[in-house]
Amino acid sequence: MRILKHAVAAGLLLAGISAASAADNWVGAWGFVPLPLPAGQAPVPVNPAAARLAALPPLTEPPAPAPARTAAPTAPLLENPGNIAMLPGSAELTNVTVRQLVRVSASGSRIRLRFTNEANPDVLPLGAVHVALAGPDGSIVPGSDHAVTFDGMAGVTIPASSPLLSDPVAMPVKALDRLLISIHLPGAAPRTGHSLFTYVTQTLGDNTAAVSLPDVRLARVTALVSEVDVDASTGTGVIATLGDSITEGVTSTANAFHGWPDRLAERLTAAHKNWSVVNTGISGNRLLRYGAGPSALSRLDRDVLAIPGLKAIILLEGINDIGISF
Repeated sequence: MRILKHAVAAGLLLAGISAASAADNWVGAWGFVPLPLPAGQAPVPVNPAAARLAALPPLTEPPAPAPARTAAPTAPLLENPGNIAMLPGSAELTNVTVRQLVRVSASGSRIRLRFTNEANPDVLPLGAVHVALAGPDGSIVPGSDHAVTFDGMAGVTIPASSPLLSDPVAMPVKALDRLLISIHLPGAAPRTGHSLFTYVTQTLGDNTAAVSLPDVRLARVTALVSEVDVDASTGTGVIATLGDSITEGVTSTANAFHGWPDRLAERLTAAHKNWSVVNTGISGNRLLRYGAGPSALSRLDRDVLAIPGLKAIILLEGINDIGISF
């Protein structure tokens, strides 16, 4: 009889878990790929043009020196309507709040955030995290702010070379909503990995709940959030775009979401199709060899197949394999 009672209790528990899982409909809604090095491997800088020149016979007479030309500095292609000042890449970012801009491509009642410390050999403490609808110039829409927790705690330390998933956040979103994820970094911001233009406050401490960041600047900072998932309100399939710089959108205006995967998401949303688009492109990516990041083959499982709700993949790779054929 006791065994029967235990069996019934276990069955009810599993049924409850299955029912809760069936009620969830998590799908990937935004992505940005971290760039950890393969275990025991470091990228080798190669300059094919210099190698070819070294093999040429020396000239009989040195060529006349070309007149010196000073190229005018060019501003980055960046959506910055408020003309926020830029911080130099060498700026120290310690005990500051950063705001990472994302745009989701699915509608739902809840979201969750995938944080990445995969390119960092040290642990990464997060003092506090908030998420809200994005306003102009790094501000958030008043009344839309939500605190993010990790196993019920406001702060967390991400282990070295690891990702971390947040608790679900009861924040309804619509497809193409822009969100700002505010992160207080008690220690130094990581310097390795894939970077984005991010809003940074020069006022020290936790400013994650501020509507407008005090003394705000823009800086190229290692991305701390690599994926946003949405508990979709309807049956939604995910399209992953796997590619190189053409897919990542390197020559597209930063923070404007004008790359071709972004345009695809806009067209699907306008047509009321239940598809979400997650961009997994890396500039310089190659199919089989390490380029400016792990090869498409080696990262397929982590960056593509692990996306919840994945139904289709659009592959655009090979130009870097042709251009660097070794």
